[in-house]
Amino acid sequence: MAANKTLSDLVAQLSSLVNSGSEGPEKHQQISRLAEDIVDASRPPCADWAKRLAPCFEAVALRLFIEWNVFEAIPLGATISYANLAKAVKADESLIRERKLPGSSDSRLSTDTLVERLAWSLIRVGILSQVGEDELAHTKYSKLYLPGQPDRTLFCFNYDETLVPAAKMREYFDKYGRKEPGEETHNPMGFGFGMPEKTSYELYYLTPERRVRFQESMNFVQFAFTPMTGMYDFGWIGDKLHEIDNGRVVFVDVGSGKGHITKAILKENPFIPRERCVLQDRPDIIEAVTAMKDPGLAGVQFQTHNFHTPQPIKGALIYWIRRCLHNYGDEICINVLAQMAGSMASDSKLLIVDNVVPNPPAIKECVLDFIMLNLGGKERTAKGWEDLVARAGLRLAKVHGMDKELQVIECVKA
Repeated sequence: MAANKTLSDLVAQLSSLVNSGSEGPEKHQQISRLAEDIVDASRPPCADWAKRLAPCFEAVALRLFIEWNVFEAIPLGATISYANLAKAVKADESLIRERKLPGSSDSRLSTDTLVERLAWSLIRVGILSQVGEDELAHTKYSKLYLPGQPDRTLFCFNYDETLVPAAKMREYFDKYGRKEPGEETHNPMGFGFGMPEKTSYELYYLTPERRVRFQESMNFVQFAFTPMTGMYDFGWIGDKLHEIDNGRVVFVDVGSGKGHITKAILKENPFIPRERCVLQDRPDIIEAVTAMKDPGLAGVQFQTHNFHTPQPIKGALIYWIRRCLHNYGDEICINVLAQMAGSMASDSKLLIVDNVVPNPPAIKECVLDFIMLNLGGKERTAKGWEDLVARAGLRLAKVHGMDKELQVIECVKA
């Protein structure tokens, strides 16, 4: 009775909160916490330590099922027996045995196999569905882990490159002290893999397989999960062009990659003169983008540049750096920002495109920040960004797109 009353009270609180007039991240977090409390109250009693470990085991089971091609073996729109599934993925067939059902003379295959036991963790959270006692079926969540899906690629990448070394994080902080890992080397990732002298990028490129997986993951992040445009209004440039010298560089994409963001911006803002836009990145990247001869980048200048060194283009109207700074600790970021600040004119703008996380952050931001912690970077709040740019001689003028997946932090010279 007490449990039912608690559940009823929680449901009433949730209903009241959902129907309240307020909106915003804080309300969403309150709704999420109440929903979790309702789910918790509806389950059989369980010690808290077991609740905290359960997601870890779910992740292990999910990684194994992806590796063993279990999801591909489950038919879409139908079910498969545990016995047939075990045979399909060549796992634990020896434990399949005949047994009699309690109180019945009928017998059936018992499927207390390795596959079945691993599936239990995924069934509990709705990733898979068990039909009866012996059949398994897809859900909308399991289909996210079929080949070619972004969630499959990004889960495997972050499981292998973040969770695996994170198991050594306690030893890492014992060795290096209880402070933020702010260097490109000697971070938790390198330490966890037993190669602390290597940067995260050196580890990603350690084998051809890891390099391909890293590149595939970054492609999904860029194209499937984060917007390319829509966070910032470039319309003011049209009027500004009439006021500035026609030889002045208008847009510098620092750490541009292959230019897909600049291409999208130019397509959306055709009044920006292409010949006054510059892509900057490492030599191998610039060589690759030059060879592509992308018509969407026709007229754009390409330049080799290491953003840890002085910015060679002086007085550009806009310096743009997207999803780079969260990869680094504060001291490295301050140096990168200072290199650009030193080249800015009084009316130049530095636009940092990155996450501005709420405080406290929601689940997505918590996960992203833990990933960044692993390789020596960090996600930042608005106050964190404000303090960071100030230490580089800049002033945070405005944060754009707080209702978007990514934000644009507009900075000017202090």
